[in-house]
Amino acid sequence: MDTDVATPVKQSAGVLVVDDERTLRFTLSESLSEDGYRVETASDGAEALERIDRGDFPLVLLDQKLPDMNGIEVLRKIKAKRPDAQVIASSIL
Repeated sequence: MDTDVATPVKQSAGVLVVDDERTLRFTLSESLSEDGYRVETASDGAEALERIDRGDFPLVLLDQKLPDMNGIEVLRKIKAKRPDAQVIASSIL
């Protein structure tokens, strides 16, 4: 009998995907959801910070090139609000 012990942990773990490209947000969200993660998305820095205030996201995938603010600025604000969050910031997201 095969059981995936990690699945309950994944389902409770929230991932926030922040990117202004709709297709990339959708692709990452679908892939992570299929793997059992609870995923929310944001299309800009302001929306990302709102979601951080409302939810628990141990992991944030953050595009550094956002339309409304610099990704590094968003990263700093996320870390100020949630110091324990792991933030992966990339210009290729």
